[in-house]
Order: sequence, then C-alpha cells, then structure tokens
Amino acid sequence: MDSRDYQYALTIAETKSFSRAAEKLYLAQPYLSKFISNLERNLGVRLFDRSKNPLSVTEDGQVFMKYAQRILDMENEMQQELSVGGSQRFAIGATTIIGRVLFPKVLPEMLGSSDRLKIITTESSTVELEEQVYEGQLHIALISQPTFMEGLRYELLQSHRLLLVVPSEHPLYQREYAGMVRPFPYEISILNNQMYVLASKKMGLRRMVDQFMFEYGITPHIAVETSHYEQALQLSEATGNLLTFVAEYYRDHLRAAADNASNYFYFENWPQVIKMYAVYRKKTALVEKCIECVRSS
Repeated sequence: MDSRDYQYALTIAETKSFSRAAEKLYLAQPYLSKFISNLERNLGVRLFDRSKNPLSVTEDGQVFMKYAQRILDMENEMQQELSVGGSQRFAIGATTIIGRVLFPKVLPEMLGSSDRLKIITTESSTVELEEQVYEGQLHIALISQPTFMEGLRYELLQSHRLLLVVPSEHPLYQREYAGMVRPFPYEISILNNQMYVLASKKMGLRRMVDQFMFEYGITPHIAVETSHYEQALQLSEATGNLLTFVAEYYRDHLRAAADNASNYFYFENWPQVIKMYAVYRKKTALVEKCIECVRSS
C-alpha cells in the first residue's frame, strides 16, 4: 500500500460519499470506487457500508482509518525532518492580509534559527488554507475567522477590532481624523444602503462583516467583491464613495504608507473581534517556533 490508499479512504470517510470524495480528490468516481474495491479485496475486509445513505465506515474500516491517519502524519513529519538538497522544508500559509503583515516579520526570525531551513509560503483564503493543512500540503497556516475543521488543531494568536474604512472623498469622512483610528461618530443605521467594496464570502474578514451587518440590520449595496484586501482599499480611495473594512492589525501595517488619509472607525458597542489563529495537524518543533515568532512580532 502507498499513501494514496490511505488518503483516498480517509477522504471518503470524511465526506461520507464516493462522489464528493472523488470531486475533492479530482478523480473520476468510477475510478475511485474501483480503487477502493481493490483495496478492500487486498485487505480482506470491508471498509465502508455502502447500503446506508450517507455511507458509513465499518468497524474494520475504523481500525484502518486510525492507522492510515497515523501513517500519513508520520510521512509528513518525516518529510519535514529530512534534508532535501541540504535544506529542511517548512510550508507555511496565511491569508493575504496576514501574510502581508506577518511574513516580513516572522520569516527572517525563523530563517535565522537554522541555516538549513527552506520556507515555502502560500497565500489563500481561510477555507482553502484549512483544507491544505488537513491534506498535509502545509505544516501550519495563519488565518482569521476559521471554520474549525475536524481533525485540525487551532491556537488563538491575536485578537483585533474590525475597522470601517471611510475614504477622504466620502460624505461620512471626518477630516480631523485623517489616518486615525477613532470611534464611529454616527448612528450605525447611516451605514444602511451605502456602497461598499467587500472581501469575497470565502474570506474570514467577510464573515465577520456579514455578522456585523446582520446584527445591526444593515443592507449594504455591494458594488465590488474582491479576494484582495489591498485592492479593496485602493478602490475605496480611488472612487471616493466606496466604504470597506479591515482588521486593525492591517491598519497598523498601513501606518508606514505614504497615502494613509482614510478614516478608520471602530464600533464601541460591538464586542466582536477578529481572531487570528494558527492551524496545524501536529505541533512539531518548527510549528512551535513559527507560533512563537508570531506572538513576539
């Protein structure tokens, strides 16, 4: 058996469906069904009860899944520890906004801890990063507003306020607060039917914004959706009439920017915060070092 046997079976057990597993694995369903049938024949046991909907894992299947997960975890750990071309590989992911803020601070410190370390970085959405950690493509990801996938471990790193960004040409703009973080000076109802540029729905920040708007009964006029935070800020300032939102840690990152005239307002009566998490499957020495670097950044 090889890692495919374990990964394919575990994915079917997770999704409880051959069709959904095939879609997730980018395989044809007939191929996956035949592959598992051959695996069951070689093992001499049934892994799945196909008579139920959704299908379930048999008792023998549960034993197989337990050891399959252990084997895949050991393979991932071995790959991390082995030297490849004289380097120790470490794959770290982050949402775009977190990566922009933290990678320049965290990566130099990690590289300084070992001259054999080779770091591979990835930037994507929270949901996609969680999936990559689960599938063993990443050792750790730095994300906000996670979905808390079963089988992954989450560690809270930082908490930050949600900030409304008001560009300098917007009617709600307060010139005396240019570039400053201040309490929102209006009734929240004034945000109803305003025009917005917002992050896409698969991003953690957007889920927080949607929660805020739902709780206050705000119906936004969403003019633009984007998967890039910098693009949202640029469009907000360029148009002058589009509001947007950022996490406070990104606002701190913008302090060094030459053009930083927007207002940044927080909402005093809304207690929710944007939580930044580290997500991983196993806390290796490098994962622990990465978390330590983030906490000290």
